[in-house]
Amino acid sequence: MEQLDLFDLLDVQAPEFICDTCLFDINGCCSFSKPGGRYCTLGDSKIDINTPVDQMPRITAKRIADYIGKKLKIDFHEKYRGDGRLTGKTKNNTVDIYLDQYPEDVFNGEKFIGVCIDRRDKLGGFGCGCSTVKEVIDLIQKKEADNEIR
Repeated sequence: MEQLDLFDLLDVQAPEFICDTCLFDINGCCSFSKPGGRYCTLGDSKIDINTPVDQMPRITAKRIADYIGKKLKIDFHEKYRGDGRLTGKTKNNTVDIYLDQYPEDVFNGEKFIGVCIDRRDKLGGFGCGCSTVKEVIDLIQKKEADNEIR
């Protein structure tokens, strides 16, 4: 027998926990801390993974890669020292992540997360710009699943 909760009776989805879509939330644990003992308290320092990167002026490619790496179990490291491009390997692909900006006449010059995914068997590759961290995660998972099918 399955137990019912209040949201089953109200026919409304249970509310999402505020930290579930935060860039600092890694498997239910908050990784946010600043020097001097400042910590996040119930989302007061939340950076949402659905927020466009153009609206996050101080975000770095390393912070994004750390989050994605912990979430998808990918070990990212700098490709070439100091170039801001991070690379990691999945079972089937090599993934590069970096921050860049469109020219002024394309999408009003907004910032984006550049993602390059190359198949490890050297039979293809793919690259695009994503506006949110969530898009990058979905893209990596989709390309990994596509290569599993083949």
